[in-house]
Amino acid sequence: MKVGQIMLDIIQILKFLIIFVYGCIIGSLSNMLIDRFIERITLEEALEEGEEVPKGKKKHLYFKNFTYNCGCIRKGIALVPVLGYFLVKGKCPVCEKKINIRYFVVELITGVLFVVNVLVNKFNFVSFFYCLVIAALVILTAVDFVKYEIPIEINYFILIIAIIVTIYDNENFWQHVIGMFAVSLFTYGLMYFGGMGGGDVKLMAACGLLLGWKVIIVSFIAGCMLGSVIHSIRMVIEKEKSMLAFGPYLSMGVFVGMLYGPTIVEWYMGFFA
Repeated sequence: MKVGQIMLDIIQILKFLIIFVYGCIIGSLSNMLIDRFIERITLEEALEEGEEVPKGKKKHLYFKNFTYNCGCIRKGIALVPVLGYFLVKGKCPVCEKKINIRYFVVELITGVLFVVNVLVNKFNFVSFFYCLVIAALVILTAVDFVKYEIPIEINYFILIIAIIVTIYDNENFWQHVIGMFAVSLFTYGLMYFGGMGGGDVKLMAACGLLLGWKVIIVSFIAGCMLGSVIHSIRMVIEKEKSMLAFGPYLSMGVFVGMLYGPTIVEWYMGFFA
């Protein structure tokens, strides 16, 4: 029995190790997309201001893998998820400039969040798609934090996954549909007062369809609470007012909803039972 239990434990550890590695690989791919989105938004801003942009810039944006902070193409061991950052000692192998630690952080966080998701939700159809949403939210967070803009492609990607999950969970079909509007209509109203951006509204619509109306409300409240606390701390540390990118905090709230949303709803409804 002891030997059998040890073997089962080893298999479990290997399973989660594989999930972690898979998450880190997805995180590495996410870094490429983050670079592309940031560069594209920067390019669009330059064009809006009337600046001249090199002709090959746009092609380079979509067909090359490069580090954002130095522009050199990443090759060889620099592409190894998580460990690559340490293997090159945090410096670009080509120009020896310091590599943005964001590459390491995104890969590590994506791997960890994948494991946490599977630990809480078990390995099933929904948790697999939740992993994809987590990767999208990590990309969204990194881009919105830097450029204060949520790429429309990310919201569309989450929407497609939400449609698949809604079709799969046909018993709660209308909960998903109502969820699409439960928070997004409220944030749409806030948008006219400058409290939210259009990307935030679309994000809440897509995630509302994914999670259902009860859980998306929990997610939105969690995101607002996290945003208030973290941004207040930032303002104290930086000692000045800074622009609030709400997408990262909404993403955190959605992650909380994916993990514990149903449990929180059940706990709250228990007060009225």
